[in-house]
Amino acid sequence: MSTTELFLVAMLIIFTVPYLLWRLGQTDYYAPLVVVQIIAGILLGPGILGSAFPDYYQLIFTPQVIRAMNGIAWW
Repeated sequence: MSTTELFLVAMLIIFTVPYLLWRLGQTDYYAPLVVVQIIAGILLGPGILGSAFPDYYQLIFTPQVIRAMNGIAWW
C-alpha cells in the first residue's frame, strides 16, 4: 500500500474506533465522546497496540504515516 492509502486507513481507524466504542458500548450515558477518544487514543498508541500487536502497528502506523499525521496536527 502507498503512504497515502496507509494514511487514510490510519485516519479511518483513529476516527471510527472511538465513535464505535462510544455508540456500541453505550458509554454515551456516563462518558462523553471526548473522554472515549482520549482513552482510545491511548489504546491505539505504541504503548498498548504496539506492544500487543507489533506487526499490525508497524504495518499501519509507518514512520511516513506518523510524519503525515504530525503535519496535520500542526496544521
